[in-house]
Amino acid sequence: MGGRLRPGQRISLRKLAVAMNTSPMPVREAVRRLEANHVLELRPGNYLAVPFPTEAQLLEIRDIRMSLEGLAAELATSEISPKDLDRATELAAEMRAPKHHHDLVSFLAMNRDFHFLIYEAAGRPILTSMIRSLWLRVAPFFFEICRSQGHVEFSNEQHHKAVAALKRRDAAAARAAIVSDIAGAAERIHLYLSKTPDRVISAPDSSHGLALGSEAN
Repeated sequence: MGGRLRPGQRISLRKLAVAMNTSPMPVREAVRRLEANHVLELRPGNYLAVPFPTEAQLLEIRDIRMSLEGLAAELATSEISPKDLDRATELAAEMRAPKHHHDLVSFLAMNRDFHFLIYEAAGRPILTSMIRSLWLRVAPFFFEICRSQGHVEFSNEQHHKAVAALKRRDAAAARAAIVSDIAGAAERIHLYLSKTPDRVISAPDSSHGLALGSEAN
């Protein structure tokens, strides 16, 4: 969700366990769940990696995100509390700070907090859960697209519009700002994929279990 794992990156259970200061067993179970949800995939050679989506998958995820996240933003306009609205305003302002154009890890963490603060304000936990599962599929690309010229500025402008719409209780404008943000990100992901010709694109095979060879351990 924070974009710390990159597309195509191999996943080491041992390194994850060390990084999270836990034993391999809970990490192994978490990885199984992520694989079942197509967030990770088992590659030829018996190792796990962050998958690249196909063109069709990318377009489908984009369209579903527009519908679900647009709906959440629309619902949030009548439900968001003054406290959450103040926090959304603070996050939007902080993301515009020049230092975060270079510190992308911090920017992406705030970007995630900003969006889910709005979605959770809608008070629809099933909707938020569905949105979260889709973010897991595309978040590994956020770091890469934020490195492209103009994307951070574009995204910040949509955040500014979303906050302004929430303050006016303008549901249509809030939806439009979030949908525009998603469309811009999807376009950048498509461009990134088109410039990564050596990627391995394969649909995850749900028939296999989590086989852990030397590469995956």
